[in-house]
Amino acid sequence: MTHDYNNTHRAFLQAFLSHSTLTLSTARPILAAILTAHDADRPVPTNDITNEDLLAYIHTLNSALSPFDLEIRSTRPQTRQSFSSNGNSNGDSAATSNNNNERIYALVNASGDPAAQLATTYSPEELAFVKRVLDAMFETNNTARAEQCGVRGIQAVQLHKAPRSATAVAGRESTVGGGGGGGGGGAGGAVQGITMAQAERVLAGLVEEGWFERSKSGFYTLSPRGLMELRGWLVDTYNEGVEEGDGEDVGVERVKSCHACKEIIIVSNWEGYGHVGEKAAKGAGNARRTTGGSRRTTNQAVDSDEED
Repeated sequence: MTHDYNNTHRAFLQAFLSHSTLTLSTARPILAAILTAHDADRPVPTNDITNEDLLAYIHTLNSALSPFDLEIRSTRPQTRQSFSSNGNSNGDSAATSNNNNERIYALVNASGDPAAQLATTYSPEELAFVKRVLDAMFETNNTARAEQCGVRGIQAVQLHKAPRSATAVAGRESTVGGGGGGGGGGAGGAVQGITMAQAERVLAGLVEEGWFERSKSGFYTLSPRGLMELRGWLVDTYNEGVEEGDGEDVGVERVKSCHACKEIIIVSNWEGYGHVGEKAAKGAGNARRTTGGSRRTTNQAVDSDEED
């Protein structure tokens, strides 16, 4: 199988553009059909497509996409809704068939932030709401007592109102709102909110587009695609002065990464999911040492299959 960039790679790139995410299972029939169409005299059965073939195509595509700040990234599912279609209405998502912990691949903007990714779909006020939801996931609920990188639906909707005093969040909000103080920048830097109905529509849209996932228990979390797309932005935004010093952690490390694969961890109780054999940051299920003291990992509510 050729590794030189040709029409088969262009066709496979189109598949990534038309699907939110792909796995080996969903990519195999696509790649087999592309190769068969490329050389009708040598039909390629789906079962002949191997993981090595997929990785070779992704490597070639990434080399061609790099000058455009685009990249095909991959991660493992961390929540139950990532393993199945439950809680995810995006029919194109690899989650609909990802019941065996397959690696998930997505075409992402390597230099993107929420503003760059969502500005064409959502208004500045809605982008500021999205930022408040992310703040709730990675700051408000991600505490020393419970590292819970998710937000319950009712809590997310209640964030439709902008905070009365925008002073504390204006700098962070402007990152998402395109420099307008969260989209409502006017005299005095006031931040405008949205209605509850708008908030519900935005959340539903983010789930439909594959950015968020919603568990049966009503928690919203970032989807695998969202984590891949916003990886650098999340670390830059929510981690404060994290560095090694005399064997101790310095600063606040809200967004943790696996020490082996360097992927972001949002669910700590995941040994049963077999995440690429690499334990969660500093050991899944173990007490974590930070500047603020020990931290317990209790993400079970976010990942629960129980209905409210």
